[in-house]
Amino acid sequence: MSGRIPKVVVIGSVYVDMAVKCSDFPGPGETVDGTGFSCIPTGPGLNRAVEAAHCGCETYLMSKVGDDHFGKSIRENVSGHGVNCDFLYTAQAISTGIIVTLANSLGENSSCISAGANRALSPDEIACASAEQLIGSADVCLIHDDLPGDVVITAIRMANLYSTKVVLEAQLAIDNAGKLKDTDWPMEYYSVNILVPHFDNAGGASRFEMPETSSSASPVVTLAENPPLSKPFLFSAKLLGAQCFNTISKAPRNSPLPLLETFANFCF
Repeated sequence: MSGRIPKVVVIGSVYVDMAVKCSDFPGPGETVDGTGFSCIPTGPGLNRAVEAAHCGCETYLMSKVGDDHFGKSIRENVSGHGVNCDFLYTAQAISTGIIVTLANSLGENSSCISAGANRALSPDEIACASAEQLIGSADVCLIHDDLPGDVVITAIRMANLYSTKVVLEAQLAIDNAGKLKDTDWPMEYYSVNILVPHFDNAGGASRFEMPETSSSASPVVTLAENPPLSKPFLFSAKLLGAQCFNTISKAPRNSPLPLLETFANFCF
């Protein structure tokens, strides 16, 4: 990275994760005893913003919370990490996004997610004059596509208008057999600088099988096990001309730093 301080705008969802430890998951109509409780601000937008701030970047978070205790907790948390919250909007009469997690004695967990105010973030709040000025003056926008589709598309278009680099985390679903499901991404996704596939293992598959390609016109997926990076391996995919890179770490999905450490030289 250069001597100046990079300016990063993060656009993604925020949640409060309420987790309870229990010996076994309760069945329908059943109540079980818990042995511990935690309440932690989280979410792709929040995590990426905190990561960027800890990397020494001037960081802004664009997202939305409810006018409730959880929203205030998120705002205080990210502000405490040095993230600017001027564009962390507040929704009236809609709760902050919540994740309720149960973890059993075997280390398995089950979660229920309520998107809440994340679904109330609107394109107008991304395209307003002040937000447009912020995106236009940024070095890079980090966007996660778990927000409403029109919000993500507006953010990409706004960044492209000002030639602001875009790193987009986009969800890819895999089925029970570990096969990649058909993807129907908007064309704007293929205009970003870096596309980071985020695998949604909703089908419960334990492993992902790399798809085969039979012609140069098909998506090309390659796997390099020893790239010149301090990570286990580099996943790269070429989809409709967009070069995509994703560093797969052995660390948990929400562990800090891997995204910005990998892409710092490219973006700045």
